Amino acid sequence: MNFWSRLRNLGVLTRFAARDLRGGLDGLRIFLACIALGVGAIVAVNSLARALEDGLARDGRTILGGDAAFTLIHRELAPAERAFLGARGELSSVAGLRAMARNAAGDATLVDLKAVDASWPRLGEAVLEPKIAIPAALAKSGDVYGAAVDDALLDRLNLKVGDAFDLGDLHLRIRARVVSEPDRLGTGIGFGARALISDEALRASGLVQPGSLIRWTTRVVMNPNGAPPSEAEVARLVDDAKAAFPEAGWEARVRSSVSPEFSRNLAHFGEFLALVGLISLVVGGVGVANAAQGFIERKRGTLAILKSLGASGGGAVTLALFEFLAVGALGIGVGLILGAATPYLVAAIAGAALPYPLAPAIYPRELALGALYGVLTALTFSIAPLGRAHDLPVSALFRDLVEGGQTWPRLRYALAAGLGAALLAAVAILASPQKSVAITVVVSTALALVALRGVASAAMAIARRAPRVRSVEWRMAIANLHRPGAPTPSVVISLGLGLAVLVALTLVDFNLRAQ
Repeated sequence: MNFWSRLRNLGVLTRFAARDLRGGLDGLRIFLACIALGVGAIVAVNSLARALEDGLARDGRTILGGDAAFTLIHRELAPAERAFLGARGELSSVAGLRAMARNAAGDATLVDLKAVDASWPRLGEAVLEPKIAIPAALAKSGDVYGAAVDDALLDRLNLKVGDAFDLGDLHLRIRARVVSEPDRLGTGIGFGARALISDEALRASGLVQPGSLIRWTTRVVMNPNGAPPSEAEVARLVDDAKAAFPEAGWEARVRSSVSPEFSRNLAHFGEFLALVGLISLVVGGVGVANAAQGFIERKRGTLAILKSLGASGGGAVTLALFEFLAVGALGIGVGLILGAATPYLVAAIAGAALPYPLAPAIYPRELALGALYGVLTALTFSIAPLGRAHDLPVSALFRDLVEGGQTWPRLRYALAAGLGAALLAAVAILASPQKSVAITVVVSTALALVALRGVASAAMAIARRAPRVRSVEWRMAIANLHRPGAPTPSVVISLGLGLAVLVALTLVDFNLRAQ
């Protein structure tokens, strides 16, 4: 058959597939839902991860309080170190420590104390309630310094704005409640209530002693009156500072890595998102395989008529594949829309409550990757079940439910499914930002599918050799486990894999919460 004849045949099969689909999506709704949910999950988690990365890149300078930050414990910057950094940008200083706060009744609570200079916040805006300027809230009035605290301190010491509390040798007056701090994420994890005071008040508190566990952080804002410097310029500043003062012992951070705790939490969150996306893809693939098998059973009469009119086995498979791909394209489109909208929905619903900055946008790379996942999943998990109809004669198509027919598809379809699985695994590993997670999911999924298929075969063998029981209902139920065409393998794989997914996600979520 020449090229033009093959092309005409494909055109005929395409018209048949379109006409068959006019009757509705009977038998393909599950397939549509699996593809839409799988693609939607992949695009959603990847877009959400990108929104987090872009949000950090956008707000990292504000979160850190500068382009670079140099932190020392137990001591402040030496004059030579301060002069070196001051020649490269504007400096601002923040000190952090833990102390005990006490009210007039003697009740005490742990406080994460933050002492700031007069220029704080150099970037961004701090929100206080009532809305007063930071210098006014922290200023000294007589012998009493001002303080701004969070709700935790007010609740634990039963205080309100206007009340006083003691901190070291200081008697502080609460002049405002802290609503938000622009550099809150950059200061790391806090275990106590928050209190904001001036650096002058800290030095008067008696807490600054030799050996005091105080983190002195100096932020550098490069090009304060111009455009923000590039990442290369910031990295050069850090390298030059380390080379000039190799024994300084400071911890240097840049705006793209605001804190070790923040980076670690963000990495864990990214791993969890990658795990959810890949597992959703696997579950969707199993649903595709089950839908393809059910589709062939329901289209038995249509395929038999086509073969009786002269259609080849390959033509019958091609017709079913055309219908699958057409519905799959619809599912992919729905999934892309749902996934692309997820960052916007998260930002609108929970953006204010999230501890991470979000910058939602439409990401073409994530959309293209989700569409590729959808196509590969549809082909990989459907080609083998659809290929079962290739070698069956018309009479076998009518009697397959009784006689069992051929269990395995032709070699070409098995190889195509294997090639699709290899491509899907390769794309999942190469495209994942957490390759170790992707490799683990791919290997564990393959092992789980083999193990569950073995469990299904063992259950069918046991049912086949089980002693005959008197109850008709039990006898028919046991026989249905191993009869020709029994759905035992698909049921065991679906239920087993679904349970494994629930257990895996629950354990990961539990461990993240525990950390």
